[in-house]
Amino acid sequence: MLDSISIALMCSVIAYVYAEILIRPGEVLNWWFVFLSSIFRTTTIEKINTEKKGMGFEHRTQPVEIEVVKEHWIFKPLVGCSKCVAGQMALWSYLFKTGPLHIGYHVFTVCLAILITYTIKKAFEQWN
Repeated sequence: MLDSISIALMCSVIAYVYAEILIRPGEVLNWWFVFLSSIFRTTTIEKINTEKKGMGFEHRTQPVEIEVVKEHWIFKPLVGCSKCVAGQMALWSYLFKTGPLHIGYHVFTVCLAILITYTIKKAFEQWN
């Protein structure tokens, strides 16, 4: 049980620092984020119609352009989401650290890592 908590805590802190701090512009791993973004993210401009209601029964539609960012499923666990990175790190770290699989502890470790990362992220958002 103590292994589960220590793995979850270590993975959470490392994942938060990696996926939220070190990939920012000007930081040491920003090149990695830019590289993965160029491979796994696409940005498109889509037009949607918005309806404007005037006085009486006039209805006009007006096209509006919005920017849509689509991400490949692998982008978030690699660098796009600190909770996803923490979950992946805990998933694989538990397997390599503990040896035989105890599914209950394994699921607990992954969930705890995600929860701790979420808590760290919310705490830093409140602090800044």
